[in-house]
Amino acid sequence: MIDSNNPTQKMSNQERVAYCKNKYEGVVFKSENYGEFIITKYNNALDVDIKFLKTNFESKIEISQARKGKVKDYSLPLVRNIGIVGRRIKKGESKIIIDTWNNMLGRVYCESYLNKNTSYKKVTIHKEWLCFSNFEKWYLKNKPKNKNIKYNLDKDLLSGKHLIYSPSTCCFLPEEINLAIRKNIKNRKSNAIILADKYKNDISKKVYKALLKL
Repeated sequence: MIDSNNPTQKMSNQERVAYCKNKYEGVVFKSENYGEFIITKYNNALDVDIKFLKTNFESKIEISQARKGKVKDYSLPLVRNIGIVGRRIKKGESKIIIDTWNNMLGRVYCESYLNKNTSYKKVTIHKEWLCFSNFEKWYLKNKPKNKNIKYNLDKDLLSGKHLIYSPSTCCFLPEEINLAIRKNIKNRKSNAIILADKYKNDISKKVYKALLKL
């Protein structure tokens, strides 16, 4: 059935794209919650470049999202009122990394968590890691290769007295090691040496040396 109100139905794909480029490029739309944005380039119905007027944040969306205002400015602190995603995340993409980042933010900025775990009240997060895109780059560069081992993001082994989540103070520890070297564990030093050798091929040289010096 042909919709007489839709002039693009009888057009070729090339003609349709040209028509929509002329119709949408340079047009300002209003999002539901994040202010106005302008369409800077129309590639096709599923690939549209936009820029938010207030923050200059650029993103890719579908044209149907533009018409409905269903777009987000990911340069704003949308996660726990402090975390910046930095880019549009497709459904199912980077889920493990997002969950790790979100859990890290929760340990430092979630009041209910801090009330139950008071030791975290002195912990901070490096400003670079308040942006997911930066954390994601570090994660992908440092992620463990052995998928059969469960790893934890650890801030204590390499940070010394500086309780901070940051690119230079964090590492991935096999969960068995992480649990065995906590400060309240009696034999943490001997545990560290034994487990360092056990997981020598599954941890970085830097982590291995730190465990031996614990």
